[in-house]
Parts: sequence; structure tokens; C-alpha cells
Amino acid sequence: MKRNVLTMTIALLATVLMLTGCQNSRTDAPKLSNLELGYFKTNLEFVRFGMNETFSPDSASYTVTVEVSRTDSIVITPRLPEDITDVVITINDSVVKANEGYKVDVNMGDNPFTIRVSKGRKNAMTYNLLVTQKDLSAVYVSEKVMEGVWRIYDFGAFPGNENFYLVEGDGKALLFDTGMGKGDLAAYIKGLTSLPVDVAITHGHGDHFRQVDQFKESTVYIHEKDLGMLPPELITPRFKTIRGGYVIDIGGGRRFEALELPGHTPGCLIFLDAANKLATGGDAAGSGDRVHAYNIPFDALNIYAEALRKIEAKIKDLDGLTILTGHYYQEKTPLTGATGKQFITDMRILTEKVLSGEIVGKTAYTVRNGQVRELRQAYYGLGGLWYNPNN
Repeated sequence: MKRNVLTMTIALLATVLMLTGCQNSRTDAPKLSNLELGYFKTNLEFVRFGMNETFSPDSASYTVTVEVSRTDSIVITPRLPEDITDVVITINDSVVKANEGYKVDVNMGDNPFTIRVSKGRKNAMTYNLLVTQKDLSAVYVSEKVMEGVWRIYDFGAFPGNENFYLVEGDGKALLFDTGMGKGDLAAYIKGLTSLPVDVAITHGHGDHFRQVDQFKESTVYIHEKDLGMLPPELITPRFKTIRGGYVIDIGGGRRFEALELPGHTPGCLIFLDAANKLATGGDAAGSGDRVHAYNIPFDALNIYAEALRKIEAKIKDLDGLTILTGHYYQEKTPLTGATGKQFITDMRILTEKVLSGEIVGKTAYTVRNGQVRELRQAYYGLGGLWYNPNN
């Protein structure tokens, strides 16, 4: 009799443990269709980033590393299938709405979040998300775009930052922009190439020149109109101011001609290697999403359109073109081959249509240095133009 009671007790405990351990694996528990993450880089730009693991409705644990300079808060969006209703979703015990972003604060180190999807008291699925915030400002990552050409990321390649490019020639290499990280970029570049390195700055915004002081022995090319945008202490006798038409020859058949495209800044340059169908665009025409041109007078868009027409004429006989952009994470469609050429054409058409009034962008407001500024967001094909008609 005692043996039977003991056996029944053990069986009962095993059943309880099994039911408790399988709470997340119940086939009838409501489950998310996806879990999306992102942050607001500005009030107008939401940047998405992925988790380390691919999401699956039946998998309960996820991790992600975020860069500290951008993520004092992030947005978690729990998504439900369309056929699931009448459920309650909580994030760390706060009730949230399905398919809507929920903003949470993030601190240095590990930040655990529990996302629970329930229908009734016992019918639930729990997801665990561990967000680790780190200082990645000294971490560089690179990828080979083509032979002798590298795309470089700072801040550990966390989305939302800038990109710069290293191109090897025969006798030297050319680094287009230097980003704004805080590590030993010069040493990292030496790990990619043994050639002496010169620098070409696409334009005078801080996220494209901040580490240029690490290249004191390099010739630094920059448009004369943007030189004054750099802090004086960064400028050395090795700086060389240039204008459109200037050619930088690094040997091995690689010759980059500077093409002017003023708008984003007065001295924005695109560097074109026509023989190899390659161009580094910085932010001059945007990064496959939009160009910020709302700081210039509206009438100055005529100059921008004319510059685009000149570039279009330069590349019209090329059989395709690869454009290396300053913020690769914004690129919606790879700007290679026919698409690279079409991008320039669409930007030209869009600018002309904005000037003629055929396209009127959507009104938006951005906050810069504590001031609210009105602008218009216009799009056509692959092109995007943010401008100010009242400027």
C-alpha cells in the first residue's frame, strides 16, 4: 500500500513538473509572429536592427547587442498574426499593444525584458529578450565590396552610423572619409593594406572627418568650400583643397575624378572611377533613401539639378555603376549596375519635379540644436529629397 502511494505521488509530481516546464510549448498558446527592434536616431528617422537569433514563434530566448551612443532607449514591437485576437501582451509586466512600438529605457550592461503573450490565466507564451548595451566606439568592422575595395564600419557596425571606403591602387591606397569613431583607425587600415594611404573627404560634416587627425602623413583632399567646416586644429599642411575636375590617380588603373554636387554641403563631392565603374558618393545624393538639402535656399536646388545633369552625362556611356554611399544602412536597393546609374537619374528627375511644383513633398518637422525646423519630404523612383520651400 505504501509503495502504491509513493508511486502515485511520484507520478503526480512528474506530471506537475512536466506541465510547468511545457508552459511555453503548449500548441494552443498564443504566439508572436515576429519581434522587431529599433530606435529613433532623430525624430524623423527610425532605425531598425536585428537580434542575434532569427525569430521563431516557438523559440523563447533572444539576445542583441546595442551601441551606447544611440540607444538610451529602444522600441520593441511585438507582432501578432492577423487571426489572433483577444490576447494580452506585456513587456516586463506593462501591458502593450500588439503591432505597436513600445519604448523602453536601456542602460549599460545587460537589460532583460520579458514579453508575455496570454489568453486566459494559463494559456500563455513567454519570450525572453536580453539587450546588452556596450560602448563600441573603438570597434571597426569591414567587408570586401570588390577586389581592392573595402567598406568600413565604425561603432561595431551597429546600424545608424556612417561608412567609409578604402580603395587600393598600384602604388598607394585612398581612404574616402574617416568616420567619427574613437579607436585606432589608422592601425585598422594598416591591417587591410600595406600601401601608403591618402585621404579624400567627401564633405565637411563631422561624421565623415572626425578621425582624419590619425593620418598626419597622408595627403588629405577636400573641396575648398568645405575646408572651413573642419576644426582648425585638424587642418595640416598636408591638406589639399580641390574642385570639380581634379583627378586623384592611385595607380593600377584607378583614377578618381572629383565631381561637384553642392546641396547637402557647399562642397559635396562624388569621386568617379569611370574605368572601373565605381563612385564614392558620401551623402551628396543621399544613401539610397534621401539627401538632406533643407539647409540651402530653395532656389539653390537649380544648381543641384544642373550638377546632377552633368554627372548623368559623365556616366551615360558606362555599362552600369556601383555607388558607395556614406550611410549604407539606409540603402533600400543595392546601387550597383543599372540601378546605380538610375539612382542619379531619379535624383535629377525628382529635383526638377520639385522645382517645377509637380512634386510637393510631405510636410515634416525636424529638431536640430534644440530648434524645430519645417521641411518637405519628396520621393521619386530611387531618389529622395528633403528640402525647405520657405528657405
